[in-house]
Amino acid sequence: MKAVLGVLGLTLCAGCASVDVGEITATAPAAYLSADPRFNAGLPVTVALRKIDSIEVGPFYSRARLAPGDHRVLVDCNVVASQSTVRFELDINAVPGKHYRLVADLAPGNQHCDVVRVESR
Repeated sequence: MKAVLGVLGLTLCAGCASVDVGEITATAPAAYLSADPRFNAGLPVTVALRKIDSIEVGPFYSRARLAPGDHRVLVDCNVVASQSTVRFELDINAVPGKHYRLVADLAPGNQHCDVVRVESR
């Protein structure tokens, strides 16, 4: 039982891992991008990172630290009820110190994602 709980705990924590993209320094601090973990507790809609620029994002990463400047982000939007997955390409101009969140908007009927947008926080 302890082993099962340990593996579950590691899996949940792994969904919070962050990937660094680009050169991040003290003079060029990072911007932060958040998505949903691919492994989750039954969220009805998830937006998962797939690729940022030329970097493939593994399944255990739901966040990224971005170097300032332009980035191309590839994401999958998954609607559990309809088992629909739609892939989107987004362009982000990362501003140092800013926090960005990927948010899905469903199409009428709630069967698939209509758009994924980037919210600045």
